[in-house]
Amino acid sequence: MNTHLGRCGTCAWTMRPSRTTLAQHPNTRTYRRPGICTICHAHALSAPAATFDLDHAVLALNYWLQDRRRRGVPEHGVDIGV
Repeated sequence: MNTHLGRCGTCAWTMRPSRTTLAQHPNTRTYRRPGICTICHAHALSAPAATFDLDHAVLALNYWLQDRRRRGVPEHGVDIGV
């Protein structure tokens, strides 16, 4: 059995051998695949964060406002007399 797997290639955290516990090897992370720990492996698999496209949002707002104006809705809404 391999007693020491070395460090993660991404975060340089010390990895613990398979079939051992955290109590036996404190301050280590579990081994996931060659050269990478489970935390880095999970980050690599996660989807990239959604980005906000300002140009697309402005275009959508302009289309929405243009449609309201075409239907005859005033710029500041309809006065309902409340």
